[in-house]
Amino acid sequence: MEYELLAVGGLYWIRRIERADDGLVVRVSPQAANRWVGELWSLIMSGEAW
Repeated sequence: MEYELLAVGGLYWIRRIERADDGLVVRVSPQAANRWVGELWSLIMSGEAW
């Protein structure tokens, strides 16, 4: 799995990309202010989420 932290115009979101037998599976979090996405990003990077 790969994770990307994305930002545009003050909104932030996280994209998760998984490789599957039949291609890629892409999931995207809701866009939000930095604080909420920052907390989620920290959980992902520590292995506690997703």
